[in-house]
Amino acid sequence: IRAFSVTKLVWVKDFQPFPEMVAMLKRENFFVEGTEHFYYSMLKDMACLLANKLVFSKLKERFGGRIKYFVSGGAPLSKEIAEFFHAADVLILEGYGLTESSAASVVNHPKAYRFGSVGQAAPGVEIKIAEDGEILVQGELLMDGYWNNPDATAEVLVDGWLHTGDLCSMDERGYCTVEGRLKDMIIRGGENIYPREIEELLFKHPAVGEVAVVGLPSERLGEEIAAFLRAAPDEAIDKDALFAYLREHLSPQKTPRYWFEVEEYPLTGSGKIQKFELRQQWQEGLHQEI
Repeated sequence: IRAFSVTKLVWVKDFQPFPEMVAMLKRENFFVEGTEHFYYSMLKDMACLLANKLVFSKLKERFGGRIKYFVSGGAPLSKEIAEFFHAADVLILEGYGLTESSAASVVNHPKAYRFGSVGQAAPGVEIKIAEDGEILVQGELLMDGYWNNPDATAEVLVDGWLHTGDLCSMDERGYCTVEGRLKDMIIRGGENIYPREIEELLFKHPAVGEVAVVGLPSERLGEEIAAFLRAAPDEAIDKDALFAYLREHLSPQKTPRYWFEVEEYPLTGSGKIQKFELRQQWQEGLHQEI
């Protein structure tokens, strides 16, 4: 006697393990096969559910209990911050845009989002990544031009595409991740280095309250990497400790050559750090190396 059985195989792309698996198991009998990453992710989800019962529900109540989601823009949102609030059942949707593109042109959606990214092109918007990594935007939302400034307009509007000046990567599903400003990119010995990667790592260190990574002129390499740091409350900046911390996560050429501690940063009217001002202050001798 031979016995046969029919098994239904369910393949889920971009699997969010615990909630989806529980929902499927409630519908039918399953056995589950996954990698170590799958089970680690499931453990994290279970821990978040428990934390939601014990702690996060109180956090949500502080927002009035009816908040569905927040919107973030203007500066990069830490993936860890987005994940923390999501665990508290408060979704933060990060987007990207410029005044020249009537604000948001790339957005995350409540039903289509990816933490660490600014989302996908908004309806009616086309985007593409140029060879140098710059994100270009096209659509009816673009400005006609700068008021009484045709030369500046011609620099940023080329063949119907807005040249944003921002560096961006895009995955196979169209989710975009902003890497920084094109003019802020550091070219050290012919290698392109993105300050944001270094800044995000340093910001995770408990001693660092705020950080700006800037390229400083170098006769030998063209530019060298410099970190301008402000200590977190009740913490002290230890250059050697931070250097060792970065070397655990980054290749040697991405580790800052110069380290400076600052009490305040030059800021724009919207609160963004003016890196060109930091570079100018260094050239004027206003910052002493740690």
